[in-house]
Amino acid sequence: MDESLKNQIREWIPFVLLLLLSLILILLYSLSPRLLQTWYEKTAYAWVHGVLSLLILLGSLGTLAISYYSYPRIQNLKIYLLGYTFFLTGLFIWGLTQSSSPELRKFLLVSKNFNLKIPLYFIICFNFWVVTFAQEFTKYKRTKMIAASLLILEFIILLPIPQILGRLCSPQLLKNFNNLSMAYYLIPLSFVLLFIIFSRMKMEHGLGGTLAGLLVLFCISAFSSSSDYASPKAMMMEKICFGAFYLFLPFGLMMNWLARVGHRVTYDPLLKIYNRDYFSRIAAETANINLGKNFCVAMIDIDHFKKVNDTYGHEMGDVVLYELAQTIKQQAMPKGITCRYGGEEIAIFFPKTEIEEAFEIAEGIRIAVKSHSVRHKGKTVSPTVSIGVGMNSSRYETVQQLIQATDKALYRAKVNGRNRTEKVR
Repeated sequence: MDESLKNQIREWIPFVLLLLLSLILILLYSLSPRLLQTWYEKTAYAWVHGVLSLLILLGSLGTLAISYYSYPRIQNLKIYLLGYTFFLTGLFIWGLTQSSSPELRKFLLVSKNFNLKIPLYFIICFNFWVVTFAQEFTKYKRTKMIAASLLILEFIILLPIPQILGRLCSPQLLKNFNNLSMAYYLIPLSFVLLFIIFSRMKMEHGLGGTLAGLLVLFCISAFSSSSDYASPKAMMMEKICFGAFYLFLPFGLMMNWLARVGHRVTYDPLLKIYNRDYFSRIAAETANINLGKNFCVAMIDIDHFKKVNDTYGHEMGDVVLYELAQTIKQQAMPKGITCRYGGEEIAIFFPKTEIEEAFEIAEGIRIAVKSHSVRHKGKTVSPTVSIGVGMNSSRYETVQQLIQATDKALYRAKVNGRNRTEKVR
């Protein structure tokens, strides 16, 4: 399967799982409202209610712990903000669902008849927007400043301000506010954000799919709670949604953390392509090529790259390497898997590909690189590449022998004048 297709599938898996769960909840809510209400009244206060409340609390703590301990390793602002902001809202949701502590629930839910759920839901929606548009990587001091500012702002909105408004506003004004239908505002905002997440869902290691799926659960909870936030049916559906929300959130963050760590092991941070370790793994997996289907290898080297470094400096050299690597990667897709072999040399694997097709793609890469000028700080470089292309056959006992033969074809391209593509003879 094509590598880019595999990445897209990984991105969609969390969303599909949460969407299926959401459809089940919608069916439960719409087809069996009486059953749901009866179940809530008879059993929720016994053990279901306690299990869901505990799930929300543990999920909030787990989300905070994962974001805190993963940051030094992946340094991702989105994950950091997800952990801290949804930890705060999770604590408030847990407090609002504490039937075993009516004093706490009354203090949070109704202060002078002020419905705290309304600002809480809007803050959760706001957090989704912030995480979606936040930069992935920034300096640690800035990350802490952004997270601390959001936490302080949201805490003030959720606790002191409702207490003050509950005492200052007239009963009629509070009644009008409590009757506000959150669904009319939150669901359109959430669906707009859902389409934005879909458009940006690539190479986020499942984070985009997790956000999209959680957003669907959030919409179901907002819809069920908007009509009557105190009804047993609405409270039960709301608690099930948030229980599922905080069960999946830390799980999704953990999967994202592991995926990013694994990705870094096989990824070159400068060129944003796979590294030599990944190249070696492919070679090891295809060690017995006599039993496999046809595949090809292309070895690419930048012509006169040392001269670029000596003339323009290593910073310009890094820019040239990155831009050419991206150009090669785009031209090689979807057939080829692009890896950094070492220095300025790049290797491409073409699984299930004949030599004629691989040679044609390699020629396209050479032409694309030749027509691409690299500009940086007022300087312009027009690099070229030499390419060797080879295909597996019975004369090669290992992949390494094929790579060595392809390297010789690359060397022949350089000897014959550079900016050429040569096949293995």
